[in-house]
Formats: sequence, structure tokens, C-alpha cells
Amino acid sequence: MRAAILSIATHAFFQLSSADASQIAQALDGGKPLAERLKNLSQRHFIVKSVDERWAEACVPTVHEPTADYTDLVNRSRFHWGRVRTHIERDIQKRQRGGRRNEKEALDAWE
Repeated sequence: MRAAILSIATHAFFQLSSADASQIAQALDGGKPLAERLKNLSQRHFIVKSVDERWAEACVPTVHEPTADYTDLVNRSRFHWGRVRTHIERDIQKRQRGGRRNEKEALDAWE
């Protein structure tokens, strides 16, 4: 199982336990300094290893909550792309009425 997981091309490791940090540091050829780093990573920091690249520490960017009012965008989108439910149901009823054929028409129509 370990060999299958370590054969993946890109790895990202956030803060790990002591045992896991030692094993991952050994697999990444980082030794004891990397194991200590993996155990003591700050929030949003991680160690990444990709294909033939050496491992590196990176930080997840902060995502800020948008402060803009999005209701105008939602309403414009609904107006542009949406349809009124009664209109949709009316169209469905029209198709169902127009689609009814007698038995002879239904059997002969496939030719």
C-alpha cells in the first residue's frame, strides 16, 4: 500500500505525527530536518514533492470572503437564462398533446 501511494507523481503533506513525519522524510530523502519540519508546520503551510523536483515548502493563499452583494448578479442570471415554470409546463403539455397518434400511425411511422 505504501509503495502504491508513494508512486503517485505529486504529493502534498500538511502537519504530520512523529511516526508519519519520520517515514515521509525518509521516503523524500529529507532526513531528520525534514521530519522536524513536517511535525512543526504552521497552519496553511505544507511540503510538496512533484515528480523529479526536490521537496519544497509552500503556503496556501488566504481566501477572503467576498463583500460584494451578489443578489443583482443572481437576478440578472435568472432573468437571462431562466424560464417561468408555468411556461415550461405549458410547452410540455403542447408536446404531449401533439405527440399522440393512433395505433396505425405509430406502427407505420417507423418505415
